[in-house]
Amino acid sequence: MNSTQIRRCIAFVLDLVVIGIMLSILNQWISSTLNPKTYDLLGISFSVRLEFDILIYVCYFILFDLINNGATFGKQLTRIQVVDLEGFKLPKSKSLKRSLVKIISIVLLPIAILLFLFKSYYTLHDHYTQSKTIHR
Repeated sequence: MNSTQIRRCIAFVLDLVVIGIMLSILNQWISSTLNPKTYDLLGISFSVRLEFDILIYVCYFILFDLINNGATFGKQLTRIQVVDLEGFKLPKSKSLKRSLVKIISIVLLPIAILLFLFKSYYTLHDHYTQSKTIHR
């Protein structure tokens, strides 16, 4: 693993920590909304819980793509950036697509980790958008 891949892993973990902190604060702030509500329908009882977790992930990555050219806190701290295969800045449309595919990769995290580690640091979001991560 070269230094860019190591930085990339560290950036991802840092982003997950930031998202975790945001989720923790949000859960404390609106915990009454997140408590499961129980409903009875035709004698069948079921609970519904409103989950904001995936929404926070989506907002975090998409907002950084729209506002900060895809440079999340983790990428800023580790001094890496995403560019196209020729080394030019990604257009916003590709950056947005990359984030959406990255969120799918997060949902499929065990598979994404295996692909990254055992297939020459392959990621679905880089493959789909023809991008790469470089050290600035």
